[in-house]
Amino acid sequence: KPMFEHFDMISPEQKAQLIGATIQIAQSVPPEPAYVALQELRERLEEFESPDMRQDAMPYAREMASIAELQHAIARAQKNQERLQETLDWMERHYMSIHAISQYLTVRMRKAHLLAATGKQHDATTAFKSTSEFLDSMGDHAPEIAMPMRCELASIFAARKDNELAESLHKKACAQAEASKDVRHIGSTCAAY
Repeated sequence: KPMFEHFDMISPEQKAQLIGATIQIAQSVPPEPAYVALQELRERLEEFESPDMRQDAMPYAREMASIAELQHAIARAQKNQERLQETLDWMERHYMSIHAISQYLTVRMRKAHLLAATGKQHDATTAFKSTSEFLDSMGDHAPEIAMPMRCELASIFAARKDNELAESLHKKACAQAEASKDVRHIGSTCAAY
């Protein structure tokens, strides 16, 4: 310790090899050392955020996301609620900072499902509604993301007996699908409705 202490001294090719090897090894060793090693690597990579926003502001954005996803999978296998929450919180911030809206929304949904799974139904409902409001704030931006997510949210609210909100979400999804004139979107939203 500390692991990856001399990371900045090796070539870009060696950095890529080290990251790939660490991710690969972490999938075949016991969960606790894997999680710790991935955490240290993720923290090390975060130090390389560029101060120059005109360039790649986060050169290891994809790798850090992969590491956090793997950590989340390990935390799920360990049934470690604190780590599950931490990895989701980190990914939510990360995906928003790199403007990966689809991944950002998916993580928000995962956080809401985690709240529901841990018995925090009121907080889960608030989180699902917040995601729905975020979709509304997007307007017509990225309908291919909004349509299936609205259908998923509608199904969640229908299961919670909030039929009015479920109906509203389905109608918005169907209207977007009609506007797209894409038969796949029209078919999938109508089927969901």
